[in-house]
Amino acid sequence: MPSPLKILLIEDEQADFLLIDRQIRRSALQAELRWVRDSAELTAALREDGWDLILSDYRVAGLDFTVTLESLKASKPGVPIILVSGSIGEETAVELLKSGLSDFVLKDRLFRLIPAIERSLAEQAEKQRRIKAEKNLAASEQLMRAVLDGTSDSVFVKDREGRYLLCNQAAADFIGQTVNEVIGQDDSAFFSPETAAMLQADNRTIIESGRLLTQEEQLIARAGKQQIFSVTKGPIFDQQGNINGLFGIARDVTERKQTQVLLKEQEERYRSLSQEYRALLDNVPDGIVHLSPQLEVRWVNAAAQQMFHGKSGAELRNKVCHLAFWNREEKCDSCPVARSLVSRQNEIACLSSLEMGREFEIRAVPVVGQSGELDGVIEIIRDVTTNRQLEEQYRQAQKMETIGTLAGGIAHDFNNILSAILGYGEMALEHLTMDHPARKSVRTIIEAGLRASHLTKDLLLFSRKQGSKKKPVDVNAVIVRIEKLIRRIIGEDIQCDTQLVKQPLMVFADGHQLEQVLMNFATNARDAMPVGGRLLIAAECVQLDQAFVAAHGLGAPGPYARITVTDTGKGMEQKILDKIFEPFFTTKEVGKGTGLGLAVVYGIIREHQGHIEAASEPGKGTTFRFFLPLIAEQEPSASIPPAQLKPPGGRETILLAEDEPAVRELFASILEQNGYTVIEAVNGEDGVRKFEDHWGTIDLLLFDLVMPKMNGKLAMEAIRKLQPDIKGVFVSGYAPENIRHKELTDLRTTVLYKPVAIAELLQAVRQALDAPSALPSSLP
Repeated sequence: MPSPLKILLIEDEQADFLLIDRQIRRSALQAELRWVRDSAELTAALREDGWDLILSDYRVAGLDFTVTLESLKASKPGVPIILVSGSIGEETAVELLKSGLSDFVLKDRLFRLIPAIERSLAEQAEKQRRIKAEKNLAASEQLMRAVLDGTSDSVFVKDREGRYLLCNQAAADFIGQTVNEVIGQDDSAFFSPETAAMLQADNRTIIESGRLLTQEEQLIARAGKQQIFSVTKGPIFDQQGNINGLFGIARDVTERKQTQVLLKEQEERYRSLSQEYRALLDNVPDGIVHLSPQLEVRWVNAAAQQMFHGKSGAELRNKVCHLAFWNREEKCDSCPVARSLVSRQNEIACLSSLEMGREFEIRAVPVVGQSGELDGVIEIIRDVTTNRQLEEQYRQAQKMETIGTLAGGIAHDFNNILSAILGYGEMALEHLTMDHPARKSVRTIIEAGLRASHLTKDLLLFSRKQGSKKKPVDVNAVIVRIEKLIRRIIGEDIQCDTQLVKQPLMVFADGHQLEQVLMNFATNARDAMPVGGRLLIAAECVQLDQAFVAAHGLGAPGPYARITVTDTGKGMEQKILDKIFEPFFTTKEVGKGTGLGLAVVYGIIREHQGHIEAASEPGKGTTFRFFLPLIAEQEPSASIPPAQLKPPGGRETILLAEDEPAVRELFASILEQNGYTVIEAVNGEDGVRKFEDHWGTIDLLLFDLVMPKMNGKLAMEAIRKLQPDIKGVFVSGYAPENIRHKELTDLRTTVLYKPVAIAELLQAVRQALDAPSALPSSLP
């Protein structure tokens, strides 16, 4: 885990420090903030090392920011400095930026602080990388020049017209010129006409043929110096494969004895290098194979041997590669090695082995001998099975995220529609006498709307936009409630039995999510018993000891509810059982399973501080057991139908901000009928404006969380800067991804999720108005 950022904040106002501190803590930055308020504290802080960023107000008592900026640049070079000020002139800001300030953020625009920090840190990192790259480039150039000038061989590079682009000191010494005098000239400037003509003819041959040329040359310089060189010349290709010049390496072979001695030394050096290269290649994770032009294996490294059934080099040597590696009598389709032998260029392809269940990326590099003939191919093999699996998982995750986003959007709009249907339905029901002929029809409308609201909750749960609503629930009651639906799901050919205990098994859980867990088990059991069988759901109380809870990451030892789901289906092998809780793993046919079901089940159980385990054998069925901590038994709260609840009304004034007209009109009508005065706003920005227009008259904010221009959370925060103790209630179709539950908790505000019953809305409004204060007792 990376170390948190060390940020130094120079600020003498505590309120501004708290706002900046909160802005940083609410972001994704992992940071430690050091607050200094005066010159003495700043001096002490600057004695420390490791600061990643400095934030400073422009006006701090006892400090001149211009002087402070110069001091910070001198003592902490390379550390980004951001000005966080209440107000600053444009000319002053420009001058400060010219003086080395990284950025500036106005205090009434603190939402820019985190982007400014991330941008400054990124720019500083890029600057450091650029400096390092420039140093590395300079070092590389210096190293290359040192290598070239350190060799006794003459090394040179020419363009297509024969002009020297590069030469080392040895080549310049033989010609009798300096390196700078050689660059840009051709051979006619340094050699006799006959020698220059010979060299120019060789240049044309290399450019036209594209092949290496190795020969001995007798060269006579204009100064009369004559020597014999063994010269290797070859073409230089650009990125498009076109020849744009040639290179040459020339060795003085005038004295044969010296040549023989040098050759012997070379042979020893090459032998040593060969051993070192062999050790190096055997430790490379990629498989490396040297093949003949006939595709026979000449040499393989250790990784290649291990990739293909652990065969030794002796077993593979002299066999054709498609038989040795792939157990094929004929060449592989799209074989890059065969293509490379024809094209004499690097080729690449991916080959799969059904026998091994692996996928390999094959790179083929042709090997050309000194005579220009093709000597074979180097085959580089990389196992990319894991990469392909990760790519597939990523694509699957993107698909599910897209579906989830769509489901969340549909549920959000549907909740607004349901709010109007249920709200106006309840209002109509209140105005109908008990014997009115339309009363039954209205009740049917309300019941249908309630069933539709359960559907939206399922969609929101699937899209992960529905918060978990935990409360004390009886596991027995959950099983009894879902049993009938399970029986319909699994069909008549599967017997479904339950075994429950008499005493309540109270757990702190989201009952809807527990139902989802049981439904998932039932669906999997049905698929595992295509010709019928038996499904058993049992619940009991067990005592878990310290060893068990420690081994499985549970809380404290003690009483737990153990829920067991057993089927008599076809079962699973151990290698499948080990992966069933992994995301995207499924044993079902393509198109019949996402592989997310049991992963979601696992997440739900862990979120409820529980543990889940599975046991199965082929032909012997499957058993799932999960454990949830029990809580003290509580009396179930009396469920009063919404129509019977009569929360008291009031005379207060409520600012209602809701962008959906039908819902806004409904809520306004409900509140006004119960005595409240309602001021309507169409979005968060309009809500802030209406609050300013009616300053001092508004008692409560009733805001939708998701609105255009400014969402409800931001609007309430803006208003609480004007009136910190204003009370509020949020209403939303779902919990937006950009608003965290903790942030809503910090606002000390009730959240109602649509569709909202009339009684629920009136009760929440009354409770918020009667609460002592919305002002937090202490800043978080």
